[in-house]
Amino acid sequence: MRRRVLLLGATTALALGLAACGGSARSFTAPLPTYAAIPQGPQLNPLTSWVFQAEMTPKGACASLGGSALSSVSFLWPSGYKVRFNPTELLGPNGHVVVREGGLLNFTSFPTTLPDRCRSPGQKVVGVEPLTRSGVPLPA
Repeated sequence: MRRRVLLLGATTALALGLAACGGSARSFTAPLPTYAAIPQGPQLNPLTSWVFQAEMTPKGACASLGGSALSSVSFLWPSGYKVRFNPTELLGPNGHVVVREGGLLNFTSFPTTLPDRCRSPGQKVVGVEPLTRSGVPLPA
C-alpha cells in the first residue's frame, strides 16, 4: 500500500512538473543549412508550392517542404534564413515571417551536391529560393 501511495505521489509530481514546463515553452530561433549563390538558367526548377515544416534535431534546425511525400529530399536555404520555434515559422534574412508551419510556400529549386547537415543517407539535396505569390523574390 505504501508503495502505491509513493508511486502515485511521484507520478502526480512528475505530471505537474511537465505541465508547468509545457506552459512556459519559450520561443527560440535557429539558423538553417544554407547555400551561397543561386545558379542561373535551366538548372532552376519552375515555381511550385509545398507545405512548410521544421524540426529541431541534434544536428540543428532542419526545415522541409512537402511533408512525407518528399522524405527523400533534403533542403538548403538562402543565407540568413532561420526557423523560429514555439510557434514554428520560417524567417527571412530581414527577420520577417515568410510562412508558418503547415502553410504553403512558393519557391523555385535547384539540385545541388553541397553538404547538408540535415541530409539522411540516400536523400537528394536541393536548394530552394522562396518566392511571394506573384513569383517575385522576397525582399531581403
